[in-house]
Formats: sequence, structure tokens, C-alpha cells
Amino acid sequence: MKTFQIPFRFLILFCLIIPAFLISCQTEMSPSVNYYPSPTSTIKIFKTDDLKVKDWKETVDNILQYHESGNDDAAEADAIARYASAYVIMYELTGENHYKQKAIEKLDLLSKASYQKGSNKGWGLGVSWDAFYDDSVNPPDTIYSYTTAVVVRTFLLAYAILGDEKYYREAKMGVDALVNEVGFNEINDKTIVFRFSDAEADSKYRVPNASAVTAAALLEFSLLNYDPERDLFKDLAYRALNHLVKTQFFGEKSGSVCNPDAKDNVGIEITNADGNWLYVENPPKPMVIWNDMLHWSIAATSLWIGCYLLEEANICESAFNEGIKDQRFNSNGSVKQFSYLGWDLGEALIVLIWSGYLFGDQFTEKAFDYLRFNYLNDDGLVQTIASWPNKIAIARAQSWYAMASVQYLALLMRRSDLLCSVCGNEG
Repeated sequence: MKTFQIPFRFLILFCLIIPAFLISCQTEMSPSVNYYPSPTSTIKIFKTDDLKVKDWKETVDNILQYHESGNDDAAEADAIARYASAYVIMYELTGENHYKQKAIEKLDLLSKASYQKGSNKGWGLGVSWDAFYDDSVNPPDTIYSYTTAVVVRTFLLAYAILGDEKYYREAKMGVDALVNEVGFNEINDKTIVFRFSDAEADSKYRVPNASAVTAAALLEFSLLNYDPERDLFKDLAYRALNHLVKTQFFGEKSGSVCNPDAKDNVGIEITNADGNWLYVENPPKPMVIWNDMLHWSIAATSLWIGCYLLEEANICESAFNEGIKDQRFNSNGSVKQFSYLGWDLGEALIVLIWSGYLFGDQFTEKAFDYLRFNYLNDDGLVQTIASWPNKIAIARAQSWYAMASVQYLALLMRRSDLLCSVCGNEG
């Protein structure tokens, strides 16, 4: 860790002090702040002769065009949210209004797709689901922490860039739902686990990736320094990330993602679980035992955000685990083994963006180039999911690749502020 302490703290100062200073110029309770530069300030960057930037803009457009052509169906809220975030970022990077219009369409869909619970509202699947194979079927209006947290982060991003206060209000209601409707289990005075859903039957299960992304959403929201509960949200986020650190595996050998008797068997082996988590810490039987690359990546991305915004040594060390990358990727940037869903790589690439940005890891470029030249069809469909018969599932997987690709483009265009929802501008 010593080799990057100085530049890392330099980045933290930009991420926290600059936006905090600019926000403090507003009245205490006014959320009408937009500390991102206007889109016109980045157009000159895009118009350079940087062929890699131009190539990746074309790649992003191909992925988004595949969606816009009706080839998939982004019916699930988390997929809609990732597409919305991608369009928001593309608008910020290019100033092209059609991206903004697409973003607003997706954001409006998200607003309508929520479930009202008291004075709060959250997001879920809209279908019944036995999430843990324990014969407890959650109703269609169940609020899921993972889905709600992804949506909250999207509304925060939209608010920061587009400046419309209604997006802040949507994010606030989602955060309140995460804390008050879904809730958390207190492990001790230093650690908590956010619950998987607001269904009573799910309250006993501890799911690392869902708790992690909830922590990331609350932590980002806590940066809005006019919110009276910001200290509470930050504390809860820190305690959840601290639990994630404490439950990370090191030196564990071999395992299977699913019990062979499970109803939905993934069947992928993990030869070394170093840096991994259980999908469920206290699973029923039969149930997932180990974690696939997608769900590991969701947890790892949240650790990176926590490391970036909190600069806590234990969180940073947990995020910066070289063993994770070594067991997931080959040296040429290809993936060692996909799950049968084939959606693993999208979120894993986002993890690599963080390590590439904060530590100059050249492997990030290698993995993205491998995606573009080997995994991506000419029409924008990722080959690993090309055979899926379900358009909703394809949309969910494609949305991860859209988000990863647009964030990589932002990185190439020196807009690292767009790697998290309210980081401010270091570019």
C-alpha cells in the first residue's frame, strides 16, 4: 500500500474537498447544486485525433444501438438504471442531446417502476421470486436492496449532471427505503449487513454483494452535505463495508458456485477462493456456496468506492487484492471461466477500471481491448450471451457491458469524476 499513498490521498482531496467546497456555497438544505463541468467543456477533448477514444465511442454506441433497436427488453429496474447512467455519462462526455433525451426516458421509466412503502419507495423485480430456495416466495412488489441501491446511484448521477431536483428526491426516497423499509442486521457495534429485501423471510440471510452495493449508495448519498442524515448514512455504509472486509476469504481452495442438488445449478468451479465471498453467508440447503465473478465484482466495486471515498486502509487493502484478478483473468485479458449466464465480465471490467485509474494498472486496457476485439459482435451484442432466448436477461447482461464501456470511455477522456455518482471533478 505504501507505493500509492501520496497520489491516492491527492485524489481523495479532489474528490471530497472540491465538491464539498462548491456545495457549501449553496444554502444548507438546497439540493440545487451541479458541480460537474458543462458538457461543452469536454467536447474539445472528444474532437481530438485520439483514435482509441473514437474507437471506444463507436463501441459504446454499438452496444447502446443494440438496445435501442429493440433486440433486448430492459424491463428490470437495475438494467434500466445502468442504461440510464450510460446515457447520462455519454451526454456529459459529448454534449450530444440525443443521449440526454434517452437518459430522461429511462429515468422516467425508473420513477414509474418503483413500489411505494409508506413514505418511502424502492425498486424490485416486479415478479414473484423464491430468492433462497427456502419455499418462501416474495411478492412482486418486494423491495430488493441491490436493485434499489443501483437505482439510487443512477438518480444521484442524473441529479449531479442534469441538475433536476426531482432526481435528488427520487434518490432520497430510495435511500430512506433502504434504511427504514429493508433495514439491516447489526452484527456488532462495528459491523452491519444490509438485508437482501424487505420480505420478512429474507431478513435472516446475509448476502455480501447486496449489502455492499447498498453501502456504496448510502456512502455516495452522504456526500451531499446538506442532508441532515448524512452522518448516519456514512456510518452505516462504513460498518457494512467493514463487515465485507472481515468476511473476505483468503487462501481458500476449491469450491463450487452451487450445490449440485440446487434447483438452479450454475456448476462453475472456483479453484482458489482467495479474495472471494460466499454468495450467502448463512445459506439454506440447497443454495449457492461460493460466488461467481459477477457477484464478486459487485462487492469488489463497492469496496473500491469505499476505498476511494473513505481512504480507510483496511477497505483499500481488501479491494486491492491481486489474487482476485489473477484467478479471474488470463494474462491476455480473456476470462478464465464464465458462468453459464455469461454476464460475469461486465461488472468485473468496472472493477478493473478502478484499479487502472487509481494504480495505473495496464491490465485494464488489455482486458477492454480483449472485450472489443474478441467478445463483442459487430451489432453490439456480447458473444457470451448471444445464445440467450430471454430478451430481459440479455438486456440485463448488456446493460453491464454498456456501463463498463462508457466508464472506460470516460477514463480515456480524463473524466475520472464519472466513475462514481457524486465524486466531483478531478479531470
